[in-house]
Amino acid sequence: VVMVRDRGLERSFQELIVNEGQKVGGFTFNFKANKVRAMKQHVGKGLWMTYVQRPSFTRVELYIYRGPDNYDETFELFEKFHEHKSEINAAFGRKLNWDSDPEKNACRIEMTYNGFDLHDQTCWGDFAKRMVSDMNKLNYALEPHYSNL
Repeated sequence: VVMVRDRGLERSFQELIVNEGQKVGGFTFNFKANKVRAMKQHVGKGLWMTYVQRPSFTRVELYIYRGPDNYDETFELFEKFHEHKSEINAAFGRKLNWDSDPEKNACRIEMTYNGFDLHDQTCWGDFAKRMVSDMNKLNYALEPHYSNL
């Protein structure tokens, strides 16, 4: 099933996440809805804490990217976090996905939520709450590592 992009629904879901983040506070307080399917906060050179939404899943992540021709630098940065993987997973509270794919030219430390349906607004609230809560936890787990870079 190919789902057509619905920018109106995407924007509405982002606004729900933003509102939830402003209620909860912490790191999630300053995100802003936008025209793309990811909301990012820059936290260091080549580092963004990101909410991602697609028609059938969502995720929170640290997106690591040093440019189109710098995968080696991107991967080195990823490795600095990976050296502390067990400590970061423990601080987050469960096992994160650690994705370093040279084909994508970027790396991610992320938590993906399957079962999301952009076209079923009854599921939005639960996903938004979980994403905001986990974004604060993810930032808490990663901030001691990115703040020293």
